[in-house]
Amino acid sequence: MRDHAAGRLPGCHRGAMSTLLLFLFAVLAPAHAEAPEFLLGDLDVRLDLSHDWHMTRWSDYDFEARIEGDPVLLYAWSTTVRGPVDPPEAWAPVYERKIEDLQGTDPKIGEAQVHEAGGRAFAFVDASFTLAKAGRIVLRGATTEIDGRNFHFAVVAPARLASVASRNREAIAQRLEFTAEVPDPGYGATVEANGETTVLPADWRPLRPDEVSAVASRLTKLGLEDLEDCWSAVRPHPGSEADVMVSCSRGPLHLGVVDELSAGDADQLLRGKLFGQEAGDGTPVPTADRTALLYTPRDGIAFGAIPDGMRVRVVWALGEGDLGDAVTKALAGTTLDVPHAVGVGDQISYYVYHRPLSPVVLCPVGCLCGGVAVLLGGIALVVILRSRRRGDEDDE
Repeated sequence: MRDHAAGRLPGCHRGAMSTLLLFLFAVLAPAHAEAPEFLLGDLDVRLDLSHDWHMTRWSDYDFEARIEGDPVLLYAWSTTVRGPVDPPEAWAPVYERKIEDLQGTDPKIGEAQVHEAGGRAFAFVDASFTLAKAGRIVLRGATTEIDGRNFHFAVVAPARLASVASRNREAIAQRLEFTAEVPDPGYGATVEANGETTVLPADWRPLRPDEVSAVASRLTKLGLEDLEDCWSAVRPHPGSEADVMVSCSRGPLHLGVVDELSAGDADQLLRGKLFGQEAGDGTPVPTADRTALLYTPRDGIAFGAIPDGMRVRVVWALGEGDLGDAVTKALAGTTLDVPHAVGVGDQISYYVYHRPLSPVVLCPVGCLCGGVAVLLGGIALVVILRSRRRGDEDDE
């Protein structure tokens, strides 16, 4: 009774109590270790691993772990400028770079597929490489979309443990937790800036403020460090720098009346005042209410100009490959709040030089010529009558 009154379990002495506590700790500790969770705070991703994994590096933006007793490693990280997981083979360069970081050689990319795990789409990418003194190694990679980025993890193991690496990739993907909503990226969205509204091409999306630094080198090449009063968009490329498109107002530069007939005059003004002769000949592109001009001097760059009163709206695109189609679609999908302002002099010049047979020209010219003819005819009639009168006077 004394033991019970003293707060001890009946029949337990100090030695037995200590043994029981040690037993309870031994039982409970593994239960806690079965589900270690590691939050990567900057990425809003929580890794929920089995008790086999032991963390070796953990930060807000990356993670590393290994399985004790087996040479199986885990790496988790992210890349900026969020891109779609499909097509999955496009993510191969990301894992080739990871192999390079691991000092691997002879990288080989195997199967790549879109795989659903835990209600989320992943790009599963298989790879292998050679590691000095370790032989052939397999890598089982997984990529998914998070807010503003792509999250990647890779399970790396000797080739003999390829099935272990694959099982662990599946298990980790199934148990990943995401602590923030992943918004719709907005491909083909409508962007606006300073009275200009543009429907982006289907494979382009608005550039996020936190992605500007990732495409800063592209913007610097265009001389666009300041994006105020401009809209900007990106077309992500997994494993490489994204294509970037920006539209801003430039001027003063008045193009007058611009259509397919007068595009040559506008082209000369644009190249002489803004783009330089190396831009090549501009191609007319019809928009909703006016005609723009497209320039594609070489692969990797394209730009276009839309007349806007005493200024022009310029759409630039810089990246990889042919960008002319993307800029053409952006120009065609652009509307401005106010009509392109042209004066009476612009109209007269346009019709006289580019549409001389238009009724707008012929009618006034016809009226003018008719008036002159009547005037000359009247003068001739007066002269004739006066001549006859003088002849009659001489006869008398």
